[in-house]
Amino acid sequence: MVIKDRSSRLHKGLNWLGQDIPGYSIGLFRFGFGVLMAWAMIRLQLNGWVADFWQRPSFYFPYISWVQPLDWVHIQVWILAAVALLLAIGWHCRVMALLLALGFTWLELSCKSTYLNHYYLVSILACWLALIPAGSTWSLDALRHQRNQRPLQSVQRWHLVCLQLQISFVWICAGIAKIQSDWLLHGIPLWFWFRRFDDLVFVGPLLRSHMFAIMASWAGMLYDLSIPWLLTWKRTRFIAFLVLIVFHLITALAFPIGIFPWLMMLSATLYLKPNWPRKFSRQQTHPKPPESQNQQRFSQWAALAAVVFLSIQLVSPFRHYFNERPHQLLWHERGFRWGWRVMVMEKTGWLRYTIILEDGTQYVINPASKLAPHQAKQITTQPDMILYFAHHIPELYEIDHIKSIYAQSWVSLNGRNPSQLIKPDVDLLKITIKNPINQWVTELPQD
Repeated sequence: MVIKDRSSRLHKGLNWLGQDIPGYSIGLFRFGFGVLMAWAMIRLQLNGWVADFWQRPSFYFPYISWVQPLDWVHIQVWILAAVALLLAIGWHCRVMALLLALGFTWLELSCKSTYLNHYYLVSILACWLALIPAGSTWSLDALRHQRNQRPLQSVQRWHLVCLQLQISFVWICAGIAKIQSDWLLHGIPLWFWFRRFDDLVFVGPLLRSHMFAIMASWAGMLYDLSIPWLLTWKRTRFIAFLVLIVFHLITALAFPIGIFPWLMMLSATLYLKPNWPRKFSRQQTHPKPPESQNQQRFSQWAALAAVVFLSIQLVSPFRHYFNERPHQLLWHERGFRWGWRVMVMEKTGWLRYTIILEDGTQYVINPASKLAPHQAKQITTQPDMILYFAHHIPELYEIDHIKSIYAQSWVSLNGRNPSQLIKPDVDLLKITIKNPINQWVTELPQD
């Protein structure tokens, strides 16, 4: 009988996580992340999206009632661009990363209609850079500490592992979300999207093929589920990295999904050896000064915070299983956001409200009359936004003595025939977001 010393294995594992490693890959990631975010903020300004999304709308769908777009949102975005550049060059890295996380997250939380998976990822990665010593290499912080001969916290393996786990969560959860009939059996929504390019020379006939869409869907699912492991394994790392670059370059060219492909390509470099960028640097290795007691104490608290943060990230994508009808998540969307369900559905909808006054008078309201174009598109398919707008109709339209509000909402999910999303006989004024979805959201009709 062989007795395995589990305590010894745990001790070895903790020692491995606590090893000092070169900080070059994290330093390069910090620089690339800062530059990418600075460009993203400038791009928001140049394309007029700051005004379109956070300034011109007269109504918003905030996650938290008191988080609203600031009156000086244009200045806020320019400040975030400057903060991102300061993070890139490594000036007070932790402070800049925290400011970027707070400022960008405020933009996200101010309106649900602007939600994107990579916006959420940006906030998370900024938080990680505030938590770990991302400025230990290739930064003004490192240069300042070196000149002053002051101790600077070293990069340990667990800092890099946390970043790798975070990116792996994104891929794996995206892959799990694709394990469903629409994606694997019908190649939807890829088939719809491919047909937009069916006039291209040579590849047009291929993109019109339903079978090709199904094959591409399977490839996308397998890619998401396998790429973290292939990047981690030394024997497959190089090939996996090349495949990743090609894959994301194609998605960047074919789909308007912003900085997401570039962010994932940058994040993939974290799976390479920690010292791989060193050949581009003239920096010499210097003896590492001992850490102060305060730094060691901070490192312990940072490790605890990292464990808690990773646990939240691991549980959050699967929280919809605690709701009603988890198998119809793409229909009711309760628990959809912050779950890394990337490009798994195509929804279109039509929405009107029927207002009944106490004297029996009825009005039909088109919410698009009070919303920006992107908001009007998003509200038609998202029950929580439909409900939130219904509760604000009295003040938005200045209508008194409203007795009831009903919604006529018809939605098509992944090419299905349109079906009613909100139960037409339910008075939305008597419903809150805490009500079970079975009380006011319909079930998706079976095929």
